[in-house]
Amino acid sequence: MRTDIWAALHVSLPGTELHDFPRRQIAHSSFQALADLLCIDEKTLGMYLGISAETLVKRAKTGLFSVHESQRLDALIAVVQSSVELFEGDVQATAVFLRSPSCAFNSKAPLEMLNARGDARAVIDLIGRLENGIVV
Repeated sequence: MRTDIWAALHVSLPGTELHDFPRRQIAHSSFQALADLLCIDEKTLGMYLGISAETLVKRAKTGLFSVHESQRLDALIAVVQSSVELFEGDVQATAVFLRSPSCAFNSKAPLEMLNARGDARAVIDLIGRLENGIVV
């Protein structure tokens, strides 16, 4: 059974609504659902994404993240989707994997890599190597 994280979080895939993509904003409720899915508190998830606690309070009030913040959330959701596919739909295994230190990232957890530019791609690449049986 395939678990579609995008649908579970009520977020459309990037690029499926091309006319909306330049100003696409993700709802705060999707962020809350993602924190729950990963079994971490919202403040910690915000830290991984480079979003301050003060900004999270503002976004909770407005209900939407900025376009820039939403792009970071899109990257995280893509990482979570890839990880769920690696673990054949096991969301708990995904949460543990993303929170656990990895030798591939100098003992940093994959979630810790998301704050740096472009490192969501590095996490997805690691997942791809694991899917293909490449020892890391």
